[in-house]
Parts: sequence; C-alpha cells; structure tokens
Amino acid sequence: MVTARKRKSVRWLIALLCITVFAAFAPGSVYADSEYSVTTDKDEYTVGEAINVTSVGPSGSWVGIYGVDEGDYLDGTQASYWYIDGNKTADITKGTTGAGRPKSLTQLKPGKYKIVLLTGAQPPYTQYAEKTITVKADSRYSVTTDKDEYTVGEAINVTSVGPSGSWVGIYGVDEGDYLDGTQASYWWIDGNKTADITKGTTGTGRPKSLTQLMPGKYIISLQTGAQPPYTEYATKDITVKADAGYDLTVENEKINDGEALNIKASVPDSDTEAWVGLYKKGDNVINKDTSATFAMINSDRKGTFNLLKDNDTKDRTVPAGEYKLVLIKSGSGNPYIIEKSFDVSIKKVINKDDYKLSVDNTKSYASCGKLPVTASAPKDSGAWVAIYKQSDENTNHSKGGKESYFWYYVDGSDDVDKTTGYWKDPADKTTLSWENGKEVDLLHAVSNNRENKDWKNRLDEGAYKIILYGDAGYDYPIQTIENVKITGHEWELTKTESEPTCTDKGSGTYTCKLCGETKQDFIPALGHKLDGKTIVSKKATDKEDGEYAETCTVCHKHVVTGKIAKIASVKTSKSAYAYTGKTIKPIVEVIDADGKTIVENDHYLVTRAKSSKNIGYYTLTVKFQNEYDGTKKLTYTINPKKTSLKSVKAGKKTLKASWKKDSKVSGYQVRYSAKKSMKSAKVKTIKSYKTTSYKFSKVKKGKKYVQVRSYKTVKNISGKKVKLYGSWSSVKSAKVR
Repeated sequence: MVTARKRKSVRWLIALLCITVFAAFAPGSVYADSEYSVTTDKDEYTVGEAINVTSVGPSGSWVGIYGVDEGDYLDGTQASYWYIDGNKTADITKGTTGAGRPKSLTQLKPGKYKIVLLTGAQPPYTQYAEKTITVKADSRYSVTTDKDEYTVGEAINVTSVGPSGSWVGIYGVDEGDYLDGTQASYWWIDGNKTADITKGTTGTGRPKSLTQLMPGKYIISLQTGAQPPYTEYATKDITVKADAGYDLTVENEKINDGEALNIKASVPDSDTEAWVGLYKKGDNVINKDTSATFAMINSDRKGTFNLLKDNDTKDRTVPAGEYKLVLIKSGSGNPYIIEKSFDVSIKKVINKDDYKLSVDNTKSYASCGKLPVTASAPKDSGAWVAIYKQSDENTNHSKGGKESYFWYYVDGSDDVDKTTGYWKDPADKTTLSWENGKEVDLLHAVSNNRENKDWKNRLDEGAYKIILYGDAGYDYPIQTIENVKITGHEWELTKTESEPTCTDKGSGTYTCKLCGETKQDFIPALGHKLDGKTIVSKKATDKEDGEYAETCTVCHKHVVTGKIAKIASVKTSKSAYAYTGKTIKPIVEVIDADGKTIVENDHYLVTRAKSSKNIGYYTLTVKFQNEYDGTKKLTYTINPKKTSLKSVKAGKKTLKASWKKDSKVSGYQVRYSAKKSMKSAKVKTIKSYKTTSYKFSKVKKGKKYVQVRSYKTVKNISGKKVKLYGSWSSVKSAKVR
C-alpha cells in the first residue's frame, strides 16, 4: 500500500541522501548516520590503560584519537595521537602514531579526548561518528611537597607514592616536553620515599654543578621508564621566588658597544658580600674569576651605577656579545645562590661605510663555471662572505637559520679538503687564502656541504643571494646582493643511442658546452601530431565517463582529448500525477555528472506507454544514443483526482460527511479529527465508489474537522494489487453536540 504518508517519507529520505552525498564530499565534513558508530569499553580511563575501541563505518574508514580543544582535526591542524583501521575492535593506544606526533608516544596525559570515525587519505577528512572519553591520573599514586612556594636555594622536600621502579623528576614549566625526553630533569630521585629533590641526581644534559633553581614555576612529576617516552602517574606544581630584600633592575637590557650598562641592585643590610656578575650567555661556571666583570654591592653602590665603568675588575674589557647579568647572594664559594638574572645584549657598533661587496647580478653564472665576488672590510674585523638561496629567510645559523653553501673570509685563510672544498676534518687538505679587496671565485671557496653541494656537486639552478657579514658571527649582515642567477650545465645532444617515439623516450649522450662534462640521459618523447578530427572513442554510461579522441598522423593511435561526463540522473519531472481524463506525458530530465542537461532526441529517445490516461502505474523507456549508451526505465503513477467534500453535518454524538461520487475509483477514505491539522484522526474506508456519505457515531462533543479522499485498486509494475490514493479534500467542520 503506497500511502501519502509513505510517499512523503520516501521523498524525505531522497532529500536526506542528496544532502549526505554532498556533505561527504564537502571539506572537513561531518556525516551523521545511525548506521555508523564508534564506541569504547569505558568512558573513563587511567593513564597508561588500554583504550579498546569498536567501530562500524563505511569501507576504508579509520579511527583516530584527538585532544579536545587541541585544534581542528578534520582539516589536519591537529594530528591524531594514534589511529587504527575501522570496522574492528582494537586498543587504539597500540595503533599507528599520527604524523608529527613522537614515534615513542605510548600514553595519554590526563584530560579529555575525542575518538572519531573518519574517511580520507588526506585532509580534509569526513567524519561519521565520535565518542568523548576522559583520562585520569591513577588515584593510587601521588606526589606532594612540603610547601607550594620556595625561596632560591631552599630544600624542596618531595614525598611520592608510585609503582615499583618509579622515580620523581623536576622540570621547568614551558621548557619543553619532558615525557618524550625533550626537556631533561633538573634533578631526579627514586620514588616511594621523602627526600630533598635538589640533592638528587642531575638530569642528563644539565650542568653537574647545578645546586639551585632560578626563580620561576616548576612541575614535579612521578614517572616510570629507563628511557623516554616515560609514563607519568602524578604531578605537583611549585613556585620558586627570590629571597626577600634582594632585587636587581636594568635600565636597558640591549645596549651598543661603548654605552652604559646602568643597573640597580638591592640587598639586605646584613649581606655585606652580595655581588653582581656579568657572564657570557650559556656559561655554567658562576664565580668572580669567570665573569666578564663584577661589582660588590657595597654602600657606594646602593643606587644606579654603570657596571661597565664602576666595577671591581678594572683590568677586564667587556666586548660586544650576549650576556647574563646575575645578582648573587653572599657566600665564600660554590654553590653560589643566584637571586635574580637578566639577559643582556651588547651590540657591536659597525660603520657600514667601511665595508663593500661587489657582484654583478645582471648576469647569469653557470654552476660549473665561476662566480666572481669582490669584498673589502676593516683589517682584523673577521668579515666574511657567504651565498644562500634567495628563499632563505633566516640566515643566522647560530639561531636555527639556514647554513650557507659556500663562504670565505674577506682577509684570511682556511684549510679544506682538496677534492670537495669541505672544511670539516679534511683528510687530504689544501689551504685557501684570500686578500682584502681581491676577486674570489665564490663557487670554489669553502663548502659547508649543505645539501651535499661542494666543488664536485655544484649548486642547483635558481636564484641566490650573497651576504657580507661584518664580523666572525652572524649578527652583523652589512650588505646583501640578491637575485644572483645560477644556471646549470649547457647540455647538447652529441650522440643518439635509441630514437624517441610519440610516447616513449629515447636515450643518448649529452655534453656540456661550457665544461665538456658528459652524461647519459633520455631524449624526450616526440609527442603526438593530431589530425584535428574529433571522434567518440568511448561512449558515456551511467557508470563511467566517455571520451573524445583525435587520431595521431604518425602512429595512428587514438589520443584522448576530452571527457564526456557520465549520466548522473535520469528522472521524470514528477513521479505521480492526478487523473484528468486526458493523456499524461511526463517530461524526462537527464543530467550529466557536470550538472549539464542532456538533450532529448540528440542524445536519447523516449518510448512511452500507448495510453497514459487512466488511473494506474506506467513505464517509459529512455534509450541513449550518439555520445551515450544504455537504457533506463522510469515508472510513474496516475492517481485519483481530489474528491469534493459536499457537506458535513453534526448531530448528537454523530458526524455525517457527504461527497461527490467518482465512478473512476474503487472507494473512499473519510476521516475526522478534533484538530485542523488532522492529527490523531479517525479514518473509515468505504469500499464502494457508489457510496457518497458516511455517518460517524459515538463522536465526542466539540468542533470536528473532516476530509475525504478516493482510492483505486490497481496492479503495480510487478503485477501486485495495490491502492493508489488521491489527495485529501479541503477541510470542512461541524460542531458535535
């Protein structure tokens, strides 16, 4: 029985399917369907516990786990911690590590995570289902301290309860991941005891002389594992502050060479031996003898003073560079207690007019030839010249920037390998010397072996820049000449080994016109010569695209030149019509995969039923031709016309409806409801078309709404008897007493 309600459901499902198909191909889309699901064996887990995931998804689906609020995962901004194939049950923590996550990752930190069922080999992915879980610390384990806040140099007593073999480490907040070994512990101690962690074992890479923490925030972590990645069981945050009464301020932390470094130090009156020291940045040995300069904080230095002039090391000169300024509590020797520190930069003052770099960047230079460069600089300045790719933004190699390809001192020398020009540990060395202001072939200067480029393996073709640095470091780039064009060998074919064809490469010997170097290489395929006459080499169907082609005049093969989009949709303008007494001819609409209309007669013919007038089921046939191939049958119905409701009369607990007779139908349905929407309506089926009224009895009092419609029993396409219904009539009402 095909009712109007069921027809509405079918139309709704078709609309939903269209929306779903569109969503499945939208960037970063979420596809909601009860057919697919992802579940876990629990909602809450303990750190290090297996997370068993079960998923039901489309073919090729997979499951990833992501941190809540760690970034969008559908567009690939956040990588999965791990992922597993879909349509199975597995422990996701044993899955494949997501791109960019450390391969050593074995556990999740406490927090909320989202497990997501996805498809797609590359972002944006399509999501089908998700499940949120919580990971919590193990309540059996804990790490505590005797206080939350400590003073510099004070003992930090730690108590821990952990599994067998556990240990406790202390780390700087925001100094890097410690579970994967990126940040080493300051110190570590065995677990399951109470101890001063500052007396523990120094972490790998930390200075052995380390005895105190600088002011700041730290995290104490209870872990297991001999090598990273470690497993964490509990944490405690603490704060380290300077002693009361100690303070250090700097007027300007960045100064030029020769300017004043004005500072002010405050110490308690009882501390008569506190001092301020200036040290090279990264120097782990802190004492008066290793400082660039220092000053005792006596009664004459209670205010602001210039440390570079007013100090206790009159014999020491402080050159330009990067320094750390520290205020040190009184003490006769290590361990010295640092109360406060600042990073200080003293910049070298350079007169750029004393430097000059000359390169003709209007020319092109072959990598197998020479690149003449001339540079001059003050004597003993340490100036040097280097070549980089034009696209290299950061060329300060000491701060993570790109390394140069070749370089030389403006006035100096260096030992390099005789064959490659590489400076590091040359086995068979030669000495290169350069004179101030003299021309130098930069392509045969010192090689840094970047990307394996040296005297034998030359620079790749492209744009480069040449930089003159003012001293031996990277901090003073004086002059840059950009867009120096490097070309490759100038090859010409000197011998053919095998001839190329339309589609296949040949081979032969090429010789550089500049340096005479030879190489074996392919000779490019000749390519087809097309006749310009388009043919249909493959017809399109509803399953796959077709193809246009032209014929090659050389090899006579058909060469595909265009696509015939496959048939995407074949339908009638309507699937159901109301009886009119006249022949009904539905319009056929055919759309290809590109959204274009395929024209009748040009590309397909329609064969319709001989008579399409009476109520019933009908079939028409669409047969494709010319660029298209295939046959499609479409079904439509002619339903009874809308019945006219003549009158509605109410009596005591009765309700009578009368309607106009329709001899073309089998019977009628009449219904009434207390609501105009006909919700919860009571329906009566009248099995004879001759009956034109019906009286409902036992009707409750109140206003009632009535409708009628006709139906006809017919055979469907399969030969099964079904009812076709007309539309409900307009609503009439009456008040039952």
